Amino acid sequence: MSNINNFNIELLKVDEIVIVNAALENNTQLSSLEKDKYYFDITFGFSPGVNISQKKIRIIFNCDIMTYSNSKERVDVNGKFEIAYFFEIDNLDQLVNIGEEIEINADLVTSLANIAYSTSRGIIYTRCQGTILQKLILPVMSTQKLVDMLIPDEKNKVN
Repeated sequence: MSNINNFNIELLKVDEIVIVNAALENNTQLSSLEKDKYYFDITFGFSPGVNISQKKIRIIFNCDIMTYSNSKERVDVNGKFEIAYFFEIDNLDQLVNIGEEIEINADLVTSLANIAYSTSRGIIYTRCQGTILQKLILPVMSTQKLVDMLIPDEKNKVN
């Protein structure tokens, strides 16, 4: 869109990262999960929020982990993470237009999605070390899939 300016990564600041929830449950007698006998079903997503007047964007990353045996039997080993990211963007008013549709600069969305996901991968990996989920590593994801997850609605346009 013509009135959305170019994004400058140097104007993006991570104000705060809050681990809202980092729960691991092991309701089994298992003390470890052998990689060739178990697998993880991982679901995750983003919940964004924008406050243009304060030049802030909040992104909440949610992740649920369930464990299965290779025979597809559910194993009662779970993880749940909720991590909130608070960003400040000095020129946010120039990067977002809110009208009938929300239009957001594509480079801004890409940066936010990559920062939130890659940081979450590291936090979750670290939190799982020394636990039954120590072999868990969130998968590498394409930037386009992350962007689609961050702005999933057809009405939200990225330009």
